[in-house]
Amino acid sequence: MRRRSGLSRWPSGSSPMARSSLAMATKTMSSRALLALAPAGFSTDNRFGRGAPPPVEQVLPEAPGPDPLEEAFARGAEEGEVRARAEYELRLAELEARYAGLGCELAEQAIDEGERLRSMLRETVVALCEQAVAPFALDHELLARRVEKASAMLMRAADERRIRLNPADKEAIAHLVAPGLVLEDDPSVMPGCIRIETADGGIEDGPMSWADAIREAVGQC
Repeated sequence: MRRRSGLSRWPSGSSPMARSSLAMATKTMSSRALLALAPAGFSTDNRFGRGAPPPVEQVLPEAPGPDPLEEAFARGAEEGEVRARAEYELRLAELEARYAGLGCELAEQAIDEGERLRSMLRETVVALCEQAVAPFALDHELLARRVEKASAMLMRAADERRIRLNPADKEAIAHLVAPGLVLEDDPSVMPGCIRIETADGGIEDGPMSWADAIREAVGQC
């Protein structure tokens, strides 16, 4: 049994060139037949021309509008910032005023403290000076010389001078002073002190007057 081939069979005895010419002729005749069936001239494309359908307008999507939620958030943030800044400035002004008042109070306290320290320093100096001069007030020979010096400061007759001493001091220096000086007992006079009275006034000398003089001198420093 013979297998059929899918190729056309050519007449036996024909050459390959003849077979090729025959194929070309067959193809040419087929193309002419198709052209004969086509309408003569150019054909109209319905997509273009008067009969063409109207162009379809493309609708562009609208731009998205602002988000109400985002607008509300931004507006709230702005209002909150303004309110927070106003509250901050108010608190800052209150703190500045408070610190200014505190500064005045501290300055006043510093002044008071400085004055208190100066007063303590003066009293300390006076106390040290009193301790230093206290032995001189109890020295009877020095007391006698002080009596003579104080009485000489008064330009009066001896009988007008009233020299008052503590009774113990009078007894201790009675033999040390000049004979013309009259000494009187006065229990109100502190030991080591001298009080001389005249019609025009008097003189007082002793630890108390020394302390007053020291305080005055220290107060001027």
